[in-house]
Amino acid sequence: MRNMLVLFIVLGVLTSSGISRDTFSLGDRNYILENDKVYTDSYGNKGSEMFPYRLIVRKHNRTAPTENDLLSRNLTGGITIVHDRLLGDYYIIEIDLALDPFNTATTLHNSTDFEYVEFDAIARFNSSAPNDSLWNDQWNLQSGKLQMRDAWDINTGDSSILVGTLDNGVNYKHPDLIGNIWQNLGEDDDNDGCVLELVNGVWQFDPDDINGVDNDSNGKVDDFIGWNLNSNNNNPLPNSTGSASHHGTAVAGIIAASTNNDEGLAGIAGGWSGNQGISLVPIKLVNTSGSSDSVFVSSVGTGITYCIENGVDVINLSMTWDYIAEPDWFEDLINVAVLDSECVIVGSSGNDGGSNETDIQFPAAYENVIAVGAAASDDSRWIGSSYGPGLSVLAPGGDGTIKTTHYLWPLYGYRNFGKTSAAAPHVAGVAALLKSEYPELSASEIKEIIEFSADRVAGMGDLNFHDEYGYGRLNAYNAMTYTSFLGSAPDAPQGLRVKPSSRPPSHPKLNWGANTEPDLAGYKIERREGLAGSWTTPSGGNVSAIDTTFIDNDVFILSSNPDRVYYRIRALDLEALYSTYSSVVDIFYNSFPKITTKEGKAETIPTSYFLMDNFPNPFNPNTTIRYGLPEDSKVSLVIYDLGGNVVRTLESGMNEPGWYEHEWNGLTIDGRTVSTGIYFARIAAGDYSKTIKMLYLK
Repeated sequence: MRNMLVLFIVLGVLTSSGISRDTFSLGDRNYILENDKVYTDSYGNKGSEMFPYRLIVRKHNRTAPTENDLLSRNLTGGITIVHDRLLGDYYIIEIDLALDPFNTATTLHNSTDFEYVEFDAIARFNSSAPNDSLWNDQWNLQSGKLQMRDAWDINTGDSSILVGTLDNGVNYKHPDLIGNIWQNLGEDDDNDGCVLELVNGVWQFDPDDINGVDNDSNGKVDDFIGWNLNSNNNNPLPNSTGSASHHGTAVAGIIAASTNNDEGLAGIAGGWSGNQGISLVPIKLVNTSGSSDSVFVSSVGTGITYCIENGVDVINLSMTWDYIAEPDWFEDLINVAVLDSECVIVGSSGNDGGSNETDIQFPAAYENVIAVGAAASDDSRWIGSSYGPGLSVLAPGGDGTIKTTHYLWPLYGYRNFGKTSAAAPHVAGVAALLKSEYPELSASEIKEIIEFSADRVAGMGDLNFHDEYGYGRLNAYNAMTYTSFLGSAPDAPQGLRVKPSSRPPSHPKLNWGANTEPDLAGYKIERREGLAGSWTTPSGGNVSAIDTTFIDNDVFILSSNPDRVYYRIRALDLEALYSTYSSVVDIFYNSFPKITTKEGKAETIPTSYFLMDNFPNPFNPNTTIRYGLPEDSKVSLVIYDLGGNVVRTLESGMNEPGWYEHEWNGLTIDGRTVSTGIYFARIAAGDYSKTIKMLYLK
């Protein structure tokens, strides 16, 4: 397929032997047995493929190994010494395929005569470049970026893996896309194995399959390759006009353009030399007011539902919108798709970035979506790419020079594309390759692999995570060879949330879903105060395996403070193996300096005057009002009704610096219960005054 020569043939040898190990160590060298192959393992990264039935050895006295060296260690039959000496006095020992090579290697390694024992490695000639005419212009896929030539040595995409593009239509007739378009054989009425046919030089639906019947009973009649939700028909072609009509076809080309087919582009998961890659499922969404550049979020939900019901493995969402509301129905839909159906969902972070931190937009901001920002060709964050602590990775796109397929084919063949809309399909394509090579991987595992295999780039400094870069710039080859997920470390904790603790003074309260590993030892909390801070473990941040909550008593919540505090957690098992990190959550905060009272009790004082929101609010019958004084002050704290009338005076007099709280039970000065409605609490202390609104409900 790629003019590749394997120096030593290994097919089938491990399954025919007595090997039963998944991991193996030889001295300080570790190995992984994966898919009947052996690889070196270095801190979770899969290294060279090894051939365990050939050993490279050297004796302490630098003489050639002898048969007696083997016989004296009960290594008889099926083991051959190759007597050709290598420079450095190394020799080769060959082991019969019926034997356990690890036993032989261990025996020699543990002997006093041999100072060096190692398995032979497998070398391959360098992969050839694809013959697509625009390959040299595809800087985004080259060595030093996604490293696709090496990734394609592992997998080029499998047609059983379905990738849904939810967008404004795809020109599936483009010659660089047609070979990788999903063909829904559930609608193949004539049973000829295809629903697309080339008729008089034009690709069209098989006339013998068009019958107006929902053959596969999925609710869509004759949905041969996907669906057009905008027109409610089976033809997801884009509009011929409109500012964003190019969008869906451009996204599709990055993922699934046929590779090494003498035609234009190389797609990330586009197969090789006529062998099909992944199967692309185009979904055209419902436009708003006839505009091709905006769609209804409900139609995105409909498209995801269609994809899940038809077995799609990866979904690309190169679109954004702002926060909806709590509870967010769309987040619930996302969680069902990812957690219940194990579908990988990839979203673009948004194009509202700048020199200051900007919130990642939705749907990328949802916890279980892979959030992708755009990198320029120099691996810097494209200035417009939205970023923050929820960012997963950057991928090429920011320069606007990503070559991809043109929606107006045959008038035009290819075009440039960019921004975060171009970045996301890079990740979707790599996710599809991972699913092609490792179909047993869960959606969360694929998300972790993509994040933790990313290249750390210059802008990150010495950090493993950076708000502007996430975990780094996407590298397809690193992802395809990242193997730490094969170990026995616990899964990353899921569902991390942070909110104020229930009673003022409010502190960040973390909640997460419990891990289910039987050897779970506990969880480690990490905190970062502000973007410039470093990750540390707060006091009490190492919690037991039965705990799924943590209150950070060193941090106070203050909604008016512009700063944020960030949290993440890891799970730990009894063998001291840590999981990957959870998602990152954040909340507004304020830290206060500690003082020591005369009694030796550690307390805190605010650095300025504060009146905190009452809690709970709305309330019945009681609510707590808390305020802070930085110095000796005369304080007035009064409750008023909507008419400005005094309802109750809670405080009037001098107070020392510190925190104070009053509980109001909804009673007036004369002891009557107030009516349902809005009330105000106003504080005046020194030159400071503030009013908060409270709602009393009966």
